[in-house]
Amino acid sequence: MSSKQRQLRSEQQEQLSRQRMSWWMIGLYGVLLLWGSQGCLDYFPPDKEHTAQQEPTLDHSSSTGPEPTRQEPPPERLTQDRIEAADEPQAEADASPEAREPVREEPATEPAPDRLGHVSTYWWQDAVIYQLMLRSFQDSDGDGIGDIKGLISRLDYLNDGDPNTTDDLGVNAIWLLPIFKAHSEHGYDTIDYQAIQPEYGTLQDFKNLVKEAHRRGIRVVLDMVFNHTSDLHPWFKDASASPTSSKRDWYVWRDTNPNWQQPWGGGTSWHPLNGFFYYGVFWKGMPDLNFRHPPVRQQMTVISHFWLSQGVDGFRFDAARYMVEGKTSNEQGDQPETHAYWREYRTNIKKVSKQVMLVGEVWTDIGNIIPYCKGDEFDLVFHFPIAEAIYQSITKRQSYGLWRALEASYAMPFTCWSAFLSNHDQVRIMTRLNKNMADMRTAAWLFLTLPGTPFLYYGEEIGTLQGTENKGYDTRAPMAWTAAPQGGFTQGKPWHPLPQHDKANVAGQTQDPNSLLSLYRKLIRVRNNHRALRTGTFAPLILDGQGVSAVVAFIRTHEKQRLAVVVNMGQQPIQKMTLKFSIDVGSMRTVASEGKVTLYPPTPNNPKFHYVDLEAGGAAVLELLPASP
Repeated sequence: MSSKQRQLRSEQQEQLSRQRMSWWMIGLYGVLLLWGSQGCLDYFPPDKEHTAQQEPTLDHSSSTGPEPTRQEPPPERLTQDRIEAADEPQAEADASPEAREPVREEPATEPAPDRLGHVSTYWWQDAVIYQLMLRSFQDSDGDGIGDIKGLISRLDYLNDGDPNTTDDLGVNAIWLLPIFKAHSEHGYDTIDYQAIQPEYGTLQDFKNLVKEAHRRGIRVVLDMVFNHTSDLHPWFKDASASPTSSKRDWYVWRDTNPNWQQPWGGGTSWHPLNGFFYYGVFWKGMPDLNFRHPPVRQQMTVISHFWLSQGVDGFRFDAARYMVEGKTSNEQGDQPETHAYWREYRTNIKKVSKQVMLVGEVWTDIGNIIPYCKGDEFDLVFHFPIAEAIYQSITKRQSYGLWRALEASYAMPFTCWSAFLSNHDQVRIMTRLNKNMADMRTAAWLFLTLPGTPFLYYGEEIGTLQGTENKGYDTRAPMAWTAAPQGGFTQGKPWHPLPQHDKANVAGQTQDPNSLLSLYRKLIRVRNNHRALRTGTFAPLILDGQGVSAVVAFIRTHEKQRLAVVVNMGQQPIQKMTLKFSIDVGSMRTVASEGKVTLYPPTPNNPKFHYVDLEAGGAAVLELLPASP
């Protein structure tokens, strides 16, 4: 085959690909437009809690057969009764854009929410939430372990409380990985739900943290590990001592081994002890609590009320899909009784305040996530499929995978999406992207402009790499504030070695306007200043041009504010890309951009078509201005 023939075939294939993508996008556009028109943003009205109809209630009977009846002690008294009052594609344009002059770019903003205030119905709809491991954030006393006082000293990095400054990150909330007294360094094997891990500080230190965070406009969210405790928890010690002990029914026991494999494969879910078998879906050191047992459910409400009385603003729930197991090994997750428990829990907590955020870890496919987002269980659910789709689309330089994941999510209101790129259980995104800074910047653009409440994993904003110890804590290594060997994290020996941080450190990136940290600061402010990016409706933007299959483009709309977002994931520039709007657009102006972005005006006889040049890895948020009457 000659070179001309190969070129012709390549052009034909590219044209066919664009045609297929355009028609596929048309169908998705119609679905999402209908979705937006049905009021997805009003899913949680301020004066009414939605409840699902004909849902199962909790079965309070034991799954293990009859056991001796015991008198249960009442749950601990609540310390504070009430905490707070609480578009179709158009015909082709007639004229080519080649001869038209670029449009001058101008910024456009709107007032940001006040400190500890919120414009939307619920505060988390306006928030960017920063996830951090206290042990790895900042050490204040030289023992090599991060602590509460260390975190307080770094709050100004996260948000200094002054909306006029630009050298803080600008996040609105922090989610702390488990800080309760626990056996392991990770904290997910709780020993006391109402005590701070001694290495981190005291309850008074925590109260000071909440006070200082709130003073800066930062809300505080705690990680609640309700599914299981440590096997060293006093409850389990009592439960395992005798079949007639007072806490026996607080856990799940069998006389014989059911031989269930863990839902994700690997080990067993049942563990021998003193002639019986207890259920622990993760491992023997973390026995599952029995949420069929009313005193367990009551005690978890009491614990939550205690932390709300300390000023906490919300909770993230670990392993939320595994609260109640079924009768077989294939029924360990997403059971009807699990959903019933979360409805009951939500009702109890929202009586305190509807502004308490409840976010669930539901690590599964979209179909199993959706039932948790009906408005009567969680306010937010982590959107694992979208996180993976962002990674796959960037590395494959193709947008279709992301669009498929978005389309599959149509039954989930945007206000329930928790967007993220990676977390404490995954390989860090910078490592997954093979240290490719251009791809990391593209990921940040998508992460902070797509629908949902963004959860930013600590260090991601500076490109922190995975550790090299080949251990579970490699993704939770200490934060690098400087390029020094200890990274400015501690004056002592860090509890875990820092990954390579000669470039991935705060000090080295703070004054560099082109650094990843500067990009995150800019994008978070753009999001904070534009409600369309926070809670606006979402619709795909139809494109045409060479190489557009590598471009993600969409429109976010709130009332009269309309923003177009275009992100080129490809490694080639795109020239004169056609943006096909469903309404007349008078002009566009750049709110934020990555690389050189050139805008061209529409032809006089077709104000629905506009044209853009994008560099490889280029991106932009464009405000759409109405056409003259």
